[in-house]
Amino acid sequence: MIVDSSLWQGIDGVVFDFDGTLANCPYDFARMRRALYAVAARHGVAREELDPLLLLEGIDRAAELLGGESEAARAFREEAEEALLQLEIEDAEGAHLLDGSAAALSALHEAGVKIAIITRNCRQVVSKIMASAPMPHDALLTREEVARVKPHESHLQLALAAIDVSPERAVMVGDHPIDMETGRRLEMRTVGVLTGNSSESELRAAGADTVVPGVVEVARLICEARGRA
Repeated sequence: MIVDSSLWQGIDGVVFDFDGTLANCPYDFARMRRALYAVAARHGVAREELDPLLLLEGIDRAAELLGGESEAARAFREEAEEALLQLEIEDAEGAHLLDGSAAALSALHEAGVKIAIITRNCRQVVSKIMASAPMPHDALLTREEVARVKPHESHLQLALAAIDVSPERAVMVGDHPIDMETGRRLEMRTVGVLTGNSSESELRAAGADTVVPGVVEVARLICEARGRA
């Protein structure tokens, strides 16, 4: 499965996605999108303006159409973000850490590897899910902590700065093509995991250097490369 063992050499930091990578992803994104369209319609923005965009980018686009920092834009953004948050909280009742993910991060931490987690999710939901088991990490950047979320590279740059690891000494690990694209923008090593909804071919097409079953395998390979069983 892993052909090039050099991929795992010289890694001092790992940046993990959260949903689908460290935890399951029970969110009903279609329902969230319908809620966004409904809020946008109440504020005079047609769904056609938002159709090609991801949810958070759709909120930004609608706010821009409503005047950016205008009172109308702020009112829309407040209502849209609150609607999205409430649906996330409801869906998160069925969320849990994936088997072995907490132990995998513990093994990396014990091996001296810095760990960052970046997510488009909110801190309230992520913190609730992570409370179920100790999950060592040095930095957690949810959408509230950054001006622009992945796939914008600044989300990843801030995470690397927080753990003081350069892109060439780090690896981006995630279950979605967005994670691979984000890592590629900083010319990082990228590893896809099959614990989400994306296929191996989708992850490789997005730039994954390799694809493994999950984070347990990632931790094992990095620890072995660092001489830790």
